[in-house]
Amino acid sequence: MKRVQGVGTIVTADRQRPVSLGPNRGVAGPRRDRDDVSHEVLSVSAEVASPSVAAQLEIDPRDRVVFIERMTRQYGRAVSLASIWLPFVLAEPILDGAVDLPDIGFFEVIELGLGLEIAGSEHSVEATAADEAVARVLAVPTGTPLLLLGTLIRVTGGRPAALAYSRGRADGVRLEFQTTRPPSNP
Repeated sequence: MKRVQGVGTIVTADRQRPVSLGPNRGVAGPRRDRDDVSHEVLSVSAEVASPSVAAQLEIDPRDRVVFIERMTRQYGRAVSLASIWLPFVLAEPILDGAVDLPDIGFFEVIELGLGLEIAGSEHSVEATAADEAVARVLAVPTGTPLLLLGTLIRVTGGRPAALAYSRGRADGVRLEFQTTRPPSNP
């Protein structure tokens, strides 16, 4: 399987076709060629940014953000839970229902739904354990090993447009990355 730089892949324990955990898939939306993957938006709200979220989004800690919580299922089984924060000034149309969150990928939400051009994204992957709230949504015992994929999406000019943390089941996960270096100029 060939993957694009920065995209993670979930493979279920019985090695069924993988569900992507990356920013333009699991955090984002269903692949239109997949009927075994579904997404459910659990909540959408406006809230004051926490100091940590504000720092990563490079906004004032008193600024509001749009918060989205979204679950991804494969074959009916919950496989990931994403928490996504966007600066309110960029994402207010989401609260008005002008952007279709369940049916498009998150990069598409930013580019097509909000009219912003993505310049790039930064990713991190680390191990974590399911707390009570996440365990309840993913239907796993508290303390179950999960992978935490952090994503910061930047738009043209370098401004952060979205911060996401997706917690995915670690039973049967395979991450593959491909990187390409531009040729060096002498």
